Amino acid sequence: MNGLRCSNESHGLCRAPSVVIPCSGVKCRTRGLPRVDDFVLDIGCGTGSFLARLASPLGVRRTLGLDISQSAVASVAARGIPVVRGGMHWIPFKDGQFDFIFARHALDQVPAVPEALVECRRALGRSG
Repeated sequence: MNGLRCSNESHGLCRAPSVVIPCSGVKCRTRGLPRVDDFVLDIGCGTGSFLARLASPLGVRRTLGLDISQSAVASVAARGIPVVRGGMHWIPFKDGQFDFIFARHALDQVPAVPEALVECRRALGRSG
């Protein structure tokens, strides 16, 4: 689980098998769960259920889903969760935009993981 820890096991966030938050270089780190004011990107957001769990009970107010599938984007948008179409190799946001980037089910789907992590690092802010 890459060191992700949480005091509230009941909300299920700690059971995510592969939470990855890129940092400088090729190493990854975690700094705990997002805070209320953090801006969180979920790459490969699928149905948006993880983003919904960040919003309640954690209260994270600024979340965004990113998925390459148009049907996934439409499904997440129908739930009222902000979402855009894109992928790990082309995150359509400016440098340093996000405090947290989750790619729970996306890394095993990309052919060039190092390049994808470089793109994630570009979009991740200094505190991420």
